[in-house]
Amino acid sequence: MRKIYFTIAICGLMFATNLNAQTWQIGNPIASNVVATLSNDTLTISGTGAMKDWVDLSYFFEWPWSDIITVVVIEYGVTTIGNAAFRHLERLTCVTIPNSVTSIGDNAFDFCRSLTSVDIPNSVKSIGNMAFAYCDNLTSVTIGNNVVSIGDNAFFGCHRLTSVNIPNSVVSIGSGAFSDCFALTSIIISNSVTYIGFWAFAGCRSLTSVIIGSGITDMGREQFAGNINLSSITVLSAVPPSISWDVFTGVDKQNCCLYVLPTSIDLYRMANIWGEFECIKRIPGFYAVTFNSQGGSDMSPQSVEQGKKITEPTPPIRTNYIFGGWYKDITYTNTWDFATDVVTSDITLYAKWNANQTSITDILSADQIQIYPNPVSHQLRIINYDFQQGDIVELFDMNGRRVFSQRVNTHIGEFTIDMSAFQQGNYILRVGNRVAKVVKQ
Repeated sequence: MRKIYFTIAICGLMFATNLNAQTWQIGNPIASNVVATLSNDTLTISGTGAMKDWVDLSYFFEWPWSDIITVVVIEYGVTTIGNAAFRHLERLTCVTIPNSVTSIGDNAFDFCRSLTSVDIPNSVKSIGNMAFAYCDNLTSVTIGNNVVSIGDNAFFGCHRLTSVNIPNSVVSIGSGAFSDCFALTSIIISNSVTYIGFWAFAGCRSLTSVIIGSGITDMGREQFAGNINLSSITVLSAVPPSISWDVFTGVDKQNCCLYVLPTSIDLYRMANIWGEFECIKRIPGFYAVTFNSQGGSDMSPQSVEQGKKITEPTPPIRTNYIFGGWYKDITYTNTWDFATDVVTSDITLYAKWNANQTSITDILSADQIQIYPNPVSHQLRIINYDFQQGDIVELFDMNGRRVFSQRVNTHIGEFTIDMSAFQQGNYILRVGNRVAKVVKQ
């Protein structure tokens, strides 16, 4: 029988394709929904739905010519890559993963020793355990922006991997996920990550800089052990994460510098293990914002990136005084506008206070506002009012003493005050120049 050949290009390679192809049904739960086609050195996966999972060494019987496959093309419509689907394809140099795949199974590509790069699309949510382990020649990985979890040992032993991005979608990085990636030089762990497993980045002997996001509260065990060339660690958490003695085993704490938020330096110096770093400095480009409440309740400082806005804190409380806003100077000349002002240096803001004594006659002369219910026992609602950001809601007793005050931070049409704990009697509610008389029963 005469065979016909033609040439096509996939993954940047040119090769001859034999029309006498072999096929397997590999769908799950319906086998015929997904088909694998082997033609010369190219394995094409097509159809709709999930691939089946392989167990132990059964993949050798599925791909009897696995030693000749150099290209894997997964077509759009396939939704999962099964466990151990392409493991030990040691001549595989190129794989195409479409934007329909949502998960990559355990051991899916482990021991694919000729694979040099992988692009994981935005559709993928999870990367399984050992999915790309021992891919010795893998140098770069692009992880899609919707991946939530990276499994245990997912990239273990990828000795030539020099760079990897961990997107802001990732929540969990499994144990040993990037362990023994000898060529990896830097890593950024985003603020979305809340869990880093044991040994996740251990043995990355070329690693020089690490940024650990604010989501980490517990460092676990040995995540960065053996990283002998690590010279810079940046931690974005305001409070030092819990840490065991062996997280940085082998790291030179005399020469490796720890960078933290400017308002957290003293906390890290006093913290267990973190305090062993001789060099602890502020993160460049961040400034300290402190709030002098001028006799009011204590206020927590903030560390703010240069050019960014300060998060407006809950107003402080001072007995017999009304809070009058935050000012840039002690003489109350220049107010700080949280909506527009940005931080350019370390700064202290000063609270202004006004004596908390108001004329009931003056209050009642203002326009009325609508409230419900009245009399009230528990929740008092201010209705049909066009609240603007920065409006202050105040409640006074009949002696003119302010007993409640809260600044409105968003544009809303209704506001609720919990009056359950207030004593019975009459009160005056004021918002701007509008008032209402409230009866607490």
